[in-house]
Amino acid sequence: MSNSRSLATADDVTPRVRQYVVLDIETMPLVGLGPNQDIREIGAHRVEVLADGRHSVHPDVFHRLVRSEFVGTAPDTGSVPCTAVDTVSANLSAGLVACRDALLDLAQYCIGSPVVAHNGRLHDFAVLDEACRRCDVAALHDDRLDSLDLAHLAAPRVGSEMRPNADGSVPPASRSVDDLTAWLGVAVRPSERHRAVPDAQLTAVLIERMLKMISDPSPARRLQRWILHAGQHPWARFMEAPPAGTSVIDCLRSAEARRLATMGGQPSAADMDHVMRDAKGNAANAEPVVTLDEAAVLAPLSPGGVLVTGDGRAYRSQQREMATAVLRSLADGFGVNNEDSAARTRRLAVEAPTGTGKTLAYLVPAVACAQARGHPVAIATHSKVLQDQLLTDIELYRRAVGDVRWVLLKGIANYVSVAYLDAAIGAGPDGPIEALGLAVMTGWAAQTVTGDWDDLSISQLEIAWPQLVALRSRLSVDEVREFAADDADRMCFYRRALAGISSADIVVANHAVLATLGRLVEEVSHVIVDEGHNLEEAATSALTETMGGAALAVLFDCVAHVDSGAGVLRRYSVAASDDSSAEQIAAALDALTQCREALADLDRCIVDYIRGRTEVTVEAAASFGVSHRLRPGLDTSRAEFAPARRAARALSERLRRLSGCMALEPPASALGSVRWRHIESELGCISRQARTAAEVLADTTSARDDNSWISIVDLRCRRPVDSGKTTWEWSMRRVPVSVDEHLRAKWEELDSVVLTSATLRVDGEFSFVLERIGLSDAQRLALQTPFENLSQNELLVLPRHLPVPRGGSMAEFTKAEADEIARLVLVARGRTLALFTASARMAHARDHLWRVPELRLHGLGVMCQGDAPSGELVERMRTDASSSLLATRSFWEGVNVPGEALSLLIIEKLPFAALGDPVVAARMAELERRGEDAFSRYLVPEAVLRFTQAVGRLVRTESDRGVCVVLDKRIRGSAPYASAFLDSLPGRRQ
Repeated sequence: MSNSRSLATADDVTPRVRQYVVLDIETMPLVGLGPNQDIREIGAHRVEVLADGRHSVHPDVFHRLVRSEFVGTAPDTGSVPCTAVDTVSANLSAGLVACRDALLDLAQYCIGSPVVAHNGRLHDFAVLDEACRRCDVAALHDDRLDSLDLAHLAAPRVGSEMRPNADGSVPPASRSVDDLTAWLGVAVRPSERHRAVPDAQLTAVLIERMLKMISDPSPARRLQRWILHAGQHPWARFMEAPPAGTSVIDCLRSAEARRLATMGGQPSAADMDHVMRDAKGNAANAEPVVTLDEAAVLAPLSPGGVLVTGDGRAYRSQQREMATAVLRSLADGFGVNNEDSAARTRRLAVEAPTGTGKTLAYLVPAVACAQARGHPVAIATHSKVLQDQLLTDIELYRRAVGDVRWVLLKGIANYVSVAYLDAAIGAGPDGPIEALGLAVMTGWAAQTVTGDWDDLSISQLEIAWPQLVALRSRLSVDEVREFAADDADRMCFYRRALAGISSADIVVANHAVLATLGRLVEEVSHVIVDEGHNLEEAATSALTETMGGAALAVLFDCVAHVDSGAGVLRRYSVAASDDSSAEQIAAALDALTQCREALADLDRCIVDYIRGRTEVTVEAAASFGVSHRLRPGLDTSRAEFAPARRAARALSERLRRLSGCMALEPPASALGSVRWRHIESELGCISRQARTAAEVLADTTSARDDNSWISIVDLRCRRPVDSGKTTWEWSMRRVPVSVDEHLRAKWEELDSVVLTSATLRVDGEFSFVLERIGLSDAQRLALQTPFENLSQNELLVLPRHLPVPRGGSMAEFTKAEADEIARLVLVARGRTLALFTASARMAHARDHLWRVPELRLHGLGVMCQGDAPSGELVERMRTDASSSLLATRSFWEGVNVPGEALSLLIIEKLPFAALGDPVVAARMAELERRGEDAFSRYLVPEAVLRFTQAVGRLVRTESDRGVCVVLDKRIRGSAPYASAFLDSLPGRRQ
């Protein structure tokens, strides 16, 4: 069904832009990525948009070389030995001007024209505004555009490891100027890069190319332009409005036709899994084949095999050994005529150190077994990084060995809803920001094969506009009807993924799906779990039930916004177009008002109780937050808790009433329309969320089932910089204390399970990981590191001069480690990754490094987690050997920076879990209840696994060389657990 939309002419929306200014600013390398930078060069071009769409650069170029503002001093420091002119500037004939004069000249040059910069929001415009503040100059006018937004429209999918688009085209590696230049085929001389005037001119060329791409007549591009004009987005002024719109359904149909045409009219076996179809049962009914030719199956990984030759690949005996073990485990699980169920189940745990090539080691036997038996094998990973690597290796297998059918399966909320996206566009975007988000998502829907939100790269937009996160949530699949009712249902990505399980060879899933989706276990009898050391945490997170005050406020605004009244009830009222539904709407609004009143009461009561119970200060709550476990009796029987419990009960009851009020009768005038379908779906989604929130709220505040589940309240204080007001945010969680029984029940339904990771052992033993995930009876295989020269290539440094990082000496350690990190970064000339266990110490080190003049003098940039999206920070490390990165827990694993770009790894402190974490405390208490030593049986092993993963960031290839410095001197042997850390590292280090 096509949802036709029309927009007469561009002039009906906004006048076309005929001239704009493109700007580029070059700054002196500073520590950090903030706006407080030293402007060294400003370049700008006026660009005229001609009638035929071409962009013509005017000859009157703006160019200023700027005298350093920080000669002799740097922000918040004393004397700094900085030169006034850098090497490039010294070789130019143009004179230097004061920053203030350059800013005034630029403002004059830009009068009357929109100003465009690439990544302007985070860099050029931010640096300009800060410089104007410092120089007491009026800020540049507000008609500013970021060509990064245009890049999101042109290329919704980016990534060097990203698989091709649905039509076979390749996405850019990133949206940086360099990668867009390569992607769009723009010729540029390397000597002209990173100079303001050439970069500004190059940006103008990129803008022209991207606008031409978005002006393509394909349905997806037409719909993108329609959305931008409908939402009056500033970039719409650069585009002709389409005379007629189209629907997301039409975009997907067109993309499918282009994909088939690109492939000569016949889709490949792998892509067939993503074409609409109903579930097929023929594969499930095939007779299993009992035997496989082991030598033939593993030939691609044997000496001279197609998967171990060429492109820098090499034969590795460890990879072949692992593949053999996996093959035997999977094959033994099929069709064995043995009444003993335990004998039919094959369970294997393999520790495969970095460099083994474990992805191909399990993929090759998995494909062989799946195709021989006619049953799929599921491969579950924890991180998107490894999932992308797996998909890349599947493509490699297809090219080198043969066809393999695969399907990507995640939790239902991980997929875009085709119906919701189409209906949201039909309802019209709510302003320019939503228009940009919808337009980018529309382009992506036509390019993605999987429809998985992780396939959409918009983190930079979501950082700038958090409401796009809420938009993504609104447009996620939340239910799948048993039978497809229309084209949107039939094209649903999640439905297609489920339908693809039975006819796939490989089901690529994540740990959460493995832990929660029963259908996967029903249709798949053989599972490989990679990154197995993370399975307990992933399963815990997947099973945890959550709700919070902020989330409820957003939910209520979806019903009817607290200020504007916009929301589903208003859309329902417009669709009804008469007074027949007035009574239902009034009842829903009354229920909403009561919910808001009850939420405000609970906000006050729960914040008062947790603050009083924990005695947390505003400063501590703002910096770290606080988590408190609600215990039966200890909390639920306290008089101080009674108001919170009554407020929770009242809110729970009113949420149930609101849920019931969302069952509105369809207005006769709108029945069957696309608009009503969207309203109906949104009402159902709100109803389910309200009902779930009511259940979680009731369960959490009653703290029942305390032996197996615990109830936690998290509290954090927010103190906006531009406001003196302090606000408190709370959320509640129901968390399982243990997941081993839950996972053991899953394993018992499977014929074979293979668990693998680079780190599964603690002090030479698998027991800690396997017991906690219900696989204690698995066979165990520990491979040796394939890096023969690891002991020569990796130097482990254990200094003894720093204070011990605990108790009363923590403040002294925090100061000393910042000094030590600065010294080490200077010695290494950048090329450093410093891993922290606490964000507060990371922030202290960052602030200290800002005040180290030698870093600035040598042009050594230091980035900090949070400065930019994680992928962008890692990519900067790979491409800029002078850069260093400070990061916390999420960077302790999964980061891959091979070569000299990462030559120094600093681990500031042994990564013991926080004793104040209620989940950690509950698990330790359970061990102590059983008479075990919780410290040695839980805290130490968990820290060892995390530590081993962190050390593995340093040497990623056979030729890598580097130094790992551990600043926590407890590892030197003074602590009884020190040997557990050192003995768990692969290889023998110096």
